[in-house]
Amino acid sequence: MKNTLAVLLFTVATWAFGADPITLPAAGPASAASIFHCEAQLASSSHFEKVGNGAYRQINVGADSFIYIFTVPTEPAHPAMIKITLHPMADPRQPQESEIEFFASYAGKETDFDAWSEKVLHDFGRGFATGVMENQ
Repeated sequence: MKNTLAVLLFTVATWAFGADPITLPAAGPASAASIFHCEAQLASSSHFEKVGNGAYRQINVGADSFIYIFTVPTEPAHPAMIKITLHPMADPRQPQESEIEFFASYAGKETDFDAWSEKVLHDFGRGFATGVMENQ
């Protein structure tokens, strides 16, 4: 009964805040199956929007927002993923380290993942900055 109540409370709290309970793979080196499973959960979720090949997002105004980026099969780092959590920011033009959280998993070589993630995060930063400037 105690466990059932805890699961129920977690489920209600998760839905109340607009997020699906997504099972993440292990941080760092992980199994390919766990990365594929995570992406499948996002693809079948009604709470996440697909925003490109291998990318999903859930933007929650005034609350945590989530962006998931997965490699595509043509990437040398495939399979790999990065989850970016954007916590509510006092000033989006001056984000603080505590306002952006990163989580990453990869099943291949760490060097391939590092090259892919550097490119993805650089592109994400440029896109984030452009969005902030356009919304001023």
